[in-house]
Amino acid sequence: MFVPVTVVKLRFLHILVLAGLFGVLVAPASAQRLMMLGSGAVQLNVSPSPHEGGTYRDTDESTRILWNQARSRSKVTVSTFAPGQSYRLYAEAVNVKRGVSVGRVELRDGMHDTDLIVNIEKKKAGFANIRYIAEADITDGSDETAMSDQHTVTFTLTEQ
Repeated sequence: MFVPVTVVKLRFLHILVLAGLFGVLVAPASAQRLMMLGSGAVQLNVSPSPHEGGTYRDTDESTRILWNQARSRSKVTVSTFAPGQSYRLYAEAVNVKRGVSVGRVELRDGMHDTDLIVNIEKKKAGFANIRYIAEADITDGSDETAMSDQHTVTFTLTEQ
């Protein structure tokens, strides 16, 4: 018995996240600082299979941000630069100390600064882990086997 074999191309998602951190002057005499621990480059891979369907995810929590004592209530915002973005990428602050996470934020190319952590306590240093979540469906992208997005992610600490 002869059974024809069909070759199905898998779509492969490779997202490289480059996290950049910048301090912002809140008042002329006091600077707030935002620091990062962990790798500046995060790699997420998603390989959806046409035989299984559904949404495929990869996550990374290897980045931690820290801030110094603020003279006023503050917040951390996030934005991204990702020309030609094809896939979905989210950032979420988890294990937040001295602030409140707003939950999952979708990172889209050209987005404006979007709140990630709010109500950072006045005169208190704090920290949070950053969870990146990449998602792809088998219908995303093209028939190429090595589609990828590259994001430059920027976190900003500013007065609320």
